Parts: sequence; C-alpha cells; structure tokens
Amino acid sequence: MDDDDDVSEEEESADDEKKAQMMKRKVEMMRKKVQGVEKQNKKVVEVKNQKVDLKNKNKNQLVKNVEVEHKKNSEKKSRYVLFVGNLGYSTTKDELAAHFEKAGNVVDVRIPTEKDTYKPRGFGYVEFADEAGHQRGLDLNGSQLSNRTIKVEYTQGGNKKSENQKSEIKSQNFKLHAMRKQGKFGGNRGPFEGGFKEKAKIE
Repeated sequence: MDDDDDVSEEEESADDEKKAQMMKRKVEMMRKKVQGVEKQNKKVVEVKNQKVDLKNKNKNQLVKNVEVEHKKNSEKKSRYVLFVGNLGYSTTKDELAAHFEKAGNVVDVRIPTEKDTYKPRGFGYVEFADEAGHQRGLDLNGSQLSNRTIKVEYTQGGNKKSENQKSEIKSQNFKLHAMRKQGKFGGNRGPFEGGFKEKAKIE
C-alpha cells in the first residue's frame, strides 16, 4: 500500500513538472511573440520617421528652390531697361548713352546688329542704374537723335523672355501709350521744355 502511494506521488510530481515545463515554454513563446511584435512596431515607427524626415527634407528643398527662384526673379526685376526704336543706322552707343544721360545714370547701352552684315537693326536698349532714371527716360519718347524721332517703351533685361514677361511688357506699354495719348504721361511730343515730370510707375 505504501509502495502504491509512493508511485502515485512520483507520477503526480512528474505531471506537475511537465505542466511547469509546458507553462514555461508557453510563457517563453508569449515573450518571444511580444518581442517580435515590439520589434515590428519599432520598424514601423522607424519607417514612418524616415518618411517624415524625407518629406520634411523635400519640403525644405522645395522652399529653398522657391526662395532661389524668387531671388532670381527679384534680380531680374531690379534691372531698369528701356527699348529705343527708330534709331538711325549710324547712331553709336556713345551717342545713345549721352542722349539718355539727360534722364539719369546710364549703366549699359546695346544696339543689336544683323548676324551676317553686322549692320545695326534700327533699335537699341538703354539700362539705367535706378528706377527714377528709368521712368524719366520714358520722357525722351519722340525726341530727336541723329535726325530721327525715337520711340521709347518699356522692356525687361535679358535676351530670353518668358511668355509671362512678354505679356507683362505688352500690358505696360499698352497703358503707357494710352496715357501718352491722354497727355497724362511725358514723351508724347518729345521731352518737356520745363524739365521732366514726376509720374507714377505704370504696373
């Protein structure tokens, strides 16, 4: 009877040990599972952070590009250039510059020529140092240079102009012509005898 009791106790002890081992394995499996989930979640967070960093980087680059473009456009707009038409073919850059020095400080003069013959094309560009000279230069429309009545209009610096720039120039000159016809803007019949008039900038 005692022997049977000993066997029963041993069997129960073995069963308890097996249960404990199974429980231990289950706990270990659960722990590994939790670690796997945590690791996966960490990867997801890292990927999201990488995407956010990339998005911010692209955004910052875009802002930088816009700022650079704006700076370029500002630099382009800061040039004060006038178109001068109906120039005599014998008119020189020095003569053109001297004529417009009446209005302000001239920093550059250009008279385009034909590619093959280098013959002047009958028009030119005068660039002023500031807006005041640029505006007063418009008063020289209709004035005489080398026995020719010259035509003075708005233009913009640079050889290649975008469609927006061309449209802006066209709009400015349309308003300029209308104001000249109404006598509200200088240069309709040449420079004023009493000097240059103060005027608002046409936009």
